[in-house]
Amino acid sequence: MANENGWGAPRIHGELVKLGFRVSERTVSRYMRQHRRRPERRQNWLTFLRNHREVIVAMDFFVVPTATFRLLYVWFAIRHSRREIVHWCVTESPTAPWVVQQLREAFPFDEAGRGSRYLVFDRDTIFSSEVVAAVASMAIEPTRTSYQSPWQNGVAERFVGTVRRELLDHAIVLDDRHLRRLLNEYLAYYHEDRTHLGVDKDAPLARGVEPRPNGAAAVHARPRVGGLHHRYSWGAAAQAKPPRRGAPAAAARGWLARKRADRRRTARGSRDGQPEPLPDDGTAGARPRRSGLPAQSDAGSEPDASSGRPILARLTDLRFGEAHRVKCGECSHQTFLEELPRR
Repeated sequence: MANENGWGAPRIHGELVKLGFRVSERTVSRYMRQHRRRPERRQNWLTFLRNHREVIVAMDFFVVPTATFRLLYVWFAIRHSRREIVHWCVTESPTAPWVVQQLREAFPFDEAGRGSRYLVFDRDTIFSSEVVAAVASMAIEPTRTSYQSPWQNGVAERFVGTVRRELLDHAIVLDDRHLRRLLNEYLAYYHEDRTHLGVDKDAPLARGVEPRPNGAAAVHARPRVGGLHHRYSWGAAAQAKPPRRGAPAAAARGWLARKRADRRRTARGSRDGQPEPLPDDGTAGARPRRSGLPAQSDAGSEPDASSGRPILARLTDLRFGEAHRVKCGECSHQTFLEELPRR
């Protein structure tokens, strides 16, 4: 308690009594003698930022290289309270007068000093005395961070890291016009859709909770920033498509292909003077199956011309030829014999 708040023995004794400890104040003071009080620990920089975040605005620069090796500088001002970007602009050669003009656009004279009282910025040389005087003329107190202490401007530095991770690392900037378009789309998503841990997982512009509608509903993804990010919302559930009548299209195409092959085979056999016999598998005129193959049927046992042994054969149409599946009745070996070359 003494380390966290800088309290003395009476205040600590009162807190212990409320917690149910039966101890005297003298006992507490006896242990307090070895503790050295540090008034400077009662409020640090982080405590100051949290207590005044409603009236604090920060500004900073970050650099974006282009595809033609140009360097573009992006200036922005962000509020600590809602992580809202007040104003931003892109330039290739920033100067102190240019920064002063951006401050005038970000804090007009009719609003200056009403909602913002402190402007935090680092020790960049571009934030010269001219910029400090312009900030003071707007009834805003300029506050510089310490030397080599970027964590004191942590809200602005965190925004820079967010933009790089979520946008610039996934795009190749061509020129300043391209960069402006990307930043416009991203900041619209940043302000209206993206949830932030610093504002209790809400958007900077207070995104409301969308209730689930009655009836059939589903979560739909709405693309943002060209599909790089998404916003999710409730919508009507997609209705199931009614089943198609008849065979699938793939099976129908296979059935037609087999019919054409049968016609060509018949025509070729008639030209040779002896029509080529077709397999009697019971599939003539049958509707196509899902697998695209003809139905299996038991063929009769006929003697083989080469071996004289009875075989059980089934003719199967292949895509690039025909094959006989031969099963030997004596040794039960199965082999596949290619009879026709690829056509």
